[in-house]
Amino acid sequence: MPVNLTVCGQTDVGLVRQSNEDAFVVADLTGGNLLGGPGLAHFEIGERGVLLAVSDGMGGHAAGEVASAMVVECLIRAMATEGTNEPSDALLGRATELANREVWQAAHSPGREGM
Repeated sequence: MPVNLTVCGQTDVGLVRQSNEDAFVVADLTGGNLLGGPGLAHFEIGERGVLLAVSDGMGGHAAGEVASAMVVECLIRAMATEGTNEPSDALLGRATELANREVWQAAHSPGREGM
């Protein structure tokens, strides 16, 4: 029997900041469907599962919106890797480490110190 998932995603600027630096994604890792902005999505969960990720933009830090978007994009790329026999938890761990490394490297670019 198939398992279905209905999700709604949205972020909010909150009461303190002027801009919203948060990012999120709901990605169907089997069928390739993606929800990366406000809205509602329905998925039939396939054998590879669904990635649900939220990245807090750390308001007040340099390029917080860039860092949060980079994390989400990197997770999608890494988790969408096909043909791997790697267990899901190991794949997620590797994807998280990769996202951390990419943000850390980007934080050494001019104008992004402290990202």
